[in-house]
Amino acid sequence: MSRAPHRFYYAGQVKIDGPEVVELSPDESRHLIRVLRLKPGSAVDVFDAAGNAFSGLVEAIDGDIARVKLVSRIEPEKQLGPPVNIAVALIKRRGMDLLIEKLSELGIDSVQPLLSDRSVALPDVKPNSQPPERWERLAIAAAKQSGRNQPLNILPPETVLEWLGRTRPPAHTVFADVDQSAKQLGQWLIDRAGAPLPRWIAIGPEGGWTPRERDAFAKAGFLPVRLGGLVLRTETAAIAAASACRLVAGWNE
Repeated sequence: MSRAPHRFYYAGQVKIDGPEVVELSPDESRHLIRVLRLKPGSAVDVFDAAGNAFSGLVEAIDGDIARVKLVSRIEPEKQLGPPVNIAVALIKRRGMDLLIEKLSELGIDSVQPLLSDRSVALPDVKPNSQPPERWERLAIAAAKQSGRNQPLNILPPETVLEWLGRTRPPAHTVFADVDQSAKQLGQWLIDRAGAPLPRWIAIGPEGGWTPRERDAFAKAGFLPVRLGGLVLRTETAAIAAASACRLVAGWNE
C-alpha cells in the first residue's frame, strides 16, 4: 500500500492555469532535501498561503533550494463547520508552543494571544508586535501533518482590554470562567451547533481572569462558560475547547 505524498508549504499564492514551477523556502527545501532525502521526480503535494493545494513533482534541486513542478489542483478540503477562533492568555514558552501546534492540527481558524493581568511574560512577545516566527513554523508543520491547507492564523498579541475595546465579536462568543452558574461549554455548543457565525472562545491564564477582565468580557458580549469540574492548565483548556468545538459544531464524519 503506497503512502500519501509528503506535503510542503509555499508561502506565496499560486495562480495556476497549467503546469507551474514554484521554489520552496529554505526551511521547506531543507526538509525535502536533508530530512526526507527526496530526489527530482519524487511526487509531492504543495499547499499555498491562500489555501490552494496541488499535486506535483520535484523538478530540480539547486544546492539547498528545491523547485517543484505543480501538475494538478487538489480539490479543496471539506469545510470543518463554522469558523472557530481561540483567544488565549500567554503562558510559558513550552505550553504556548504546544497550544499553537495542536490548535493548528485541530483546524482552528485564528488564535489571538492575549496579555492578561496574570499572563506569563515572554521576552519575544510584545503587545501589537508580530508573533514569533517559531509559532508560524509550528502552525505550518502541524498543517502539513494534519492535511489542512490553511495554517492557523496567528494574530499579533494584544492586551485583553485593548482587544476587547477594538473587537466587536459576533454572536456565539464565550470566555472560560469559574462561575458555577455558567453553562457548560459542551451544552453551549450543542445549543448552537451549525450556527453560521464565527465563534470566539477566550481561555484565561492559570490564575484565572481578574475581576476587571471578567467585567470587560461581559460588557463586550461574551458569555461565561465552564470547562468542567477539573482544574486545567491553560494549554489543556484551549485544546479541550477546540476539540469540543470541532466535534460538536462541525465534524459530522
